[in-house]
Amino acid sequence: ITPIDRQQHFILVDDTTPEKVEDMRARGFAPALVQQSSEGNLQAVLRLPRQDEKQEQKAANMLMGMLNREWGDPKISGVVHAFRMAGFSNKKAGRGDVFTRVIDAAGVICGKATDMLERAREKLREAMAERKARQQKPAPKAMERRPADALPAPDEGAEARFDALRKREVGLAKSKGWTLNDSALDFRAAKIMAQEGWTTDDIAAAIVARSPFVVDR
Repeated sequence: ITPIDRQQHFILVDDTTPEKVEDMRARGFAPALVQQSSEGNLQAVLRLPRQDEKQEQKAANMLMGMLNREWGDPKISGVVHAFRMAGFSNKKAGRGDVFTRVIDAAGVICGKATDMLERAREKLREAMAERKARQQKPAPKAMERRPADALPAPDEGAEARFDALRKREVGLAKSKGWTLNDSALDFRAAKIMAQEGWTTDDIAAAIVARSPFVVDR
């Protein structure tokens, strides 16, 4: 099922575990629904208020991506995402035809996720305002893009580029025995992107979308 509601989001944390759900709760998140979809496999659904904004879906997608990279399936990032319905069997290969059953149905609005979503909205508003300001005046020479051979492939978006650079920085830090600091890793990846000629808007949006819990940090 895929609930669609003009007043609220239903954010799925998929392929999670009882231990991860407890960790979520310990860190202040309150799932409205927790259900078991196969042996040892849980789905947690968070409810939070929805606003009528131009970039609302993008902000919610950012939040869903962050939550799933931390506790669920890192491959999903779209907030309009189906989850299983209790009382029906899981026909997916290898799932043993197990019936989905409800573990907990608190039905609550998650306050912490609501706050994080608002901060994501604010980041997108700021990025949009900055983009409009840039469009109204020519960029200084110092901000001009470097030659095309210094840039990633045209089909590689800012988020993918940030991911690749951040992973490279993580590998470097581990090889050198440095302490892994999320903000320092973000900074180093962002600095390289700026040198390559990515705009401030592209870099900011990539960090908000892909850096683990940057909005919460």
